[in-house]
Amino acid sequence: MISSPSETGTPQKQDKRNFIFANVSDQELIKFPGQVNGNPFKLSYLSNCTVWLLDVSATITADNCDNCHFYLGPVYNKVELQDLENCTISVATKEIKCTNSKK
Repeated sequence: MISSPSETGTPQKQDKRNFIFANVSDQELIKFPGQVNGNPFKLSYLSNCTVWLLDVSATITADNCDNCHFYLGPVYNKVELQDLENCTISVATKEIKCTNSKK
C-alpha cells in the first residue's frame, strides 16, 4: 500500500509490514517503483526465492536466507547481510556489511 499525502500535504504514516518479505519459500517477490519510496526494507527467512526491489530504499537488511537471488534497487545508506547461505546479490549502495554468510 502506498500512502498518499493528506489534505494538509503531510505524508500519511505507512505500515511497516509493506516493507518486509519474510518466511517465504520458492517464490518470486517483487516491489515495483513507487512501492518502497526510500523506506528501510527487511528480507528475513527466505528460501529458494528471487527478490526484485525495483525502487530506492534507505537501508536493506537481509538475514537467515538460503539459495536466494536478490536484485536490489539503489540503497541510500547500507545493506546488512547476516546468516545467508548460497545467495547472490546485485545492488548499488555505498556500504555493505556481511556477517556469518557462506558461499
